[in-house]
Formats: sequence, structure tokens, C-alpha cells
Amino acid sequence: ASTDGFYLASGITTGNVTFSTASTEVNEWKFSLGTGSFQPSASNYFGVVLMSSAPITGSITGTSWNGYFLKIGSAAASNGDVIELWEKNGAGSGTKVGDFPSSPIVGGTALNTGLNIRVTRSVTGVFELFYSTGFTYASTPTTSAGTLTDSTVTTSSFFGVYSVFANPSAARRLFLDNVVLGT
Repeated sequence: ASTDGFYLASGITTGNVTFSTASTEVNEWKFSLGTGSFQPSASNYFGVVLMSSAPITGSITGTSWNGYFLKIGSAAASNGDVIELWEKNGAGSGTKVGDFPSSPIVGGTALNTGLNIRVTRSVTGVFELFYSTGFTYASTPTTSAGTLTDSTVTTSSFFGVYSVFANPSAARRLFLDNVVLGT
């Protein structure tokens, strides 16, 4: 953060890894993300687990759990590497709920200076993503990326961050800071 200089970062040789912590939050998540200069792809992507029924270790797809996660990086180059919402129910890679319609483009050097994110979820399962550039979370992001709706999962026991880097490197690192779960 701008005041303390501490943040969580993946190592330069870290490929598939997930860090999760206990959290029952189901309504609001705030955090800052940053990366080196690289183009996310189907084999090199990262994201945040908003809600999980179980702790996640190793690869995000290697553990069976129920919940929701944000994915940054896509196999479809036509979407311009936007932020996607995914629902996971058990084993496997999960089911894409959709792209946030006005998502910022996050490929290339877009996250070198960071991205502050706030995600809200209503009791009816409407997720809204707000964002601003930077890595200090100096103010609450107010630019809406739009909404997506899915009400399959309603409870949570864990929050986390993950990376899937088939080719880890100094540029393919994930930085996380300013995490606030709830209001």
C-alpha cells in the first residue's frame, strides 16, 4: 500500500498456485492487483477467488470446491483480456458466467501500474465490478464494469488469489494488496 509498502506477490518461478484464507464474505470484496508486463492467455492467467466452500491449494482446478472466481486472461483473444466471472461447482475448471461488459482491458502492460477493484454481490446474485487504475486504493473505485448474475452459490468459507502460469517468469508475477472483505 502507499503507506506501508507491504503486499503479497508470487515468486518468479511460481506457476500454478493458490493462496486462500478463511472468509464468510458474500457481499463485497475490495483489493488491488498488479502484474509485470505480459499478455494473459489460456495457459498464463490469474485471478481472485471471491467465494469458496473449501480451502484451495495448488492449481485452482485441482481442488474440488463451490464458489465464484474472477479470471484475468482468456483463450479467446477477441475479448481483449477482460475480467471474467466464473462459477465453480465441484471438480474441474468451472463454468464461465460471463465477461463484465465494460471491463477494463488487462493484457500487456495494463496492470503494470495496478488495478483497484471492488466487487459487490446482491442477495439475488447480481455481481457488479467497479475499478480504477493504481495500486494504492486511494479511493473507492466508482467506474462500473457492469453486472453479471448467478445465484447458484450463496455461502462462502474462503477467499483467495491464484495464478496459472505455464511459463513463470519475472514478468509473470501477481501482486495483491489492500484486501478488504466486507464493508
